[in-house]
Amino acid sequence: MLVAGCASAGSVSEPVGQPSSSVRPTTANPASSRAVAVTYRQTGGEEALDKRYRFTVGKPPPAGFSRVEVKAALEAASDPSLRSLEMPPLPEDQCCDFYLYVVTISWADGTSRTYKSFSGDEPLPTFDRLLDRLP
Repeated sequence: MLVAGCASAGSVSEPVGQPSSSVRPTTANPASSRAVAVTYRQTGGEEALDKRYRFTVGKPPPAGFSRVEVKAALEAASDPSLRSLEMPPLPEDQCCDFYLYVVTISWADGTSRTYKSFSGDEPLPTFDRLLDRLP
């Protein structure tokens, strides 16, 4: 969605979503690459939205969510290709009417990674599949 009348949303100079030092590739045990928590935040838009929730294995679903939705989100976050997904850097001056998505995945092996993306960014099918599971 393209919207006119945008103001500067600030500057983001570092590429985000790139593997951090806490991400160690795991190949020995598929169970260790299972997502155990997903933190989701969506901000921005014309209505100044700020949605936040966390899905965690073994914990009750956040208010308004079912166990089925939590399971689907954790399964989507367990996609092994997310660990090596190269996210493009965020634009320097993004329109404030777009949404910013910040998703942090924690895996069973103790590693985690944060991904950031704006609505309207270049499509990334792996990340988009994850967002589709995070209502």
